Amino acid sequence: FPNPIVDDTFTIQYTSPVTQQAKVSMFNQDGTLNLQTELTVLSGSNSLVFGTDNMDNGTYILVFTPMTSGGPATTRIVIDR
Repeated sequence: FPNPIVDDTFTIQYTSPVTQQAKVSMFNQDGTLNLQTELTVLSGSNSLVFGTDNMDNGTYILVFTPMTSGGPATTRIVIDR
């Protein structure tokens, strides 16, 4: 959230069953990778904040992939500043 993104940050809220590594990737509509990072999510509730100041307005596909437990999640994100 928020979606659409109207400033320079967005937040992913994720509840993890275990402490684990996760990967966050964002692709533009052409399939070009615009953001990718690996991070540690803790067991329980997590709020992960990401910046979009180097990304243009447009529609992106966000993929959140926990590495140990849980499956990947994909959603559409719109940046409209």
